[in-house]
Amino acid sequence: MLITALACGLALLGPMFPPAASAQQPSSSPAKSSWYNPISGFSKLFQPSPPSAPQNTVSKDDPIALKNKAKAGPELFVAVARLYEQAGQFSEAEQQYTKALKQNPNYLPAILGYARLKEQLQQTDEALKWYQKALTISPRHAPTYNNLGLCYANAKRFDEAIKALGRAVQLEPRNVLYRNNLAVMLVERGRIEEALSHLRAVHNEANAYYNLGYLLQKKGQDAEAFRYFALALESNPSMSSAQRWLEHLQRRSLGQAETRESKSYKTDEIRTARRLPPVAPPPPELPALQPQEPEKTPDLPGISYPRESLPVAPLPPTR
Repeated sequence: MLITALACGLALLGPMFPPAASAQQPSSSPAKSSWYNPISGFSKLFQPSPPSAPQNTVSKDDPIALKNKAKAGPELFVAVARLYEQAGQFSEAEQQYTKALKQNPNYLPAILGYARLKEQLQQTDEALKWYQKALTISPRHAPTYNNLGLCYANAKRFDEAIKALGRAVQLEPRNVLYRNNLAVMLVERGRIEEALSHLRAVHNEANAYYNLGYLLQKKGQDAEAFRYFALALESNPSMSSAQRWLEHLQRRSLGQAETRESKSYKTDEIRTARRLPPVAPPPPELPALQPQEPEKTPDLPGISYPRESLPVAPLPPTR
């Protein structure tokens, strides 16, 4: 109550001071404001500060002051570019990457981000150029080789993709993501045994067979896929998802046979309702390991740009 009365009394005394004196009172600096010291606001009423020249309240060293051009480094431009990318505003993102690269042409996060953006814009040749530039700066950066390999894969240049992904695996042989990506490309080129060896390097036996079976059925090679799903079930008899894939491929094979028979005759009387009994759904968790995030290279600061691998070990359709 005493403090309240004192404050009210001082407020009433305010008009008694001459206008010139009040004009000389400087604004308080941010470091000594009443926000930091609850009683400093009262002490200043009794100890007026000497007049001083007006000062800018924004510190030149404030890293979040957007008007401070000295602090707007490539890291900030890359972070803003990423936000624009996520919002689908690719033109604005490109402007931010360009600003970052203008400040530091060798800033790896900016180079990789710009390459990814060029991929999204379907400018494959430009994307490849930027990935190659990144490798000249950091020739042992495994994520760059992985991204380069997937860029080649999107362009259907599978042999070059295998070479780049193989280099990523050499640099980080325990990385599940790189092994999975390389296995996908090897299956695409028909190099099944090599793909299996890479899957075995990062998965247990049953999961390696299971993932390979999935990749083969995705390419339409159902007979080979059936074989590897069967090997997965043999390695792990409790793998109900492998059993489900086997039954799904059986039904699909029978359905294709019935379709061929129906085309051979003018009547549908020969068609039989050959259906397997319904099977219990598999457990919600997938037996295969999920791809892990690429390891960050310790000597490369800034933002990393991991690439997602193709999904492995999903379940078959319900019908």
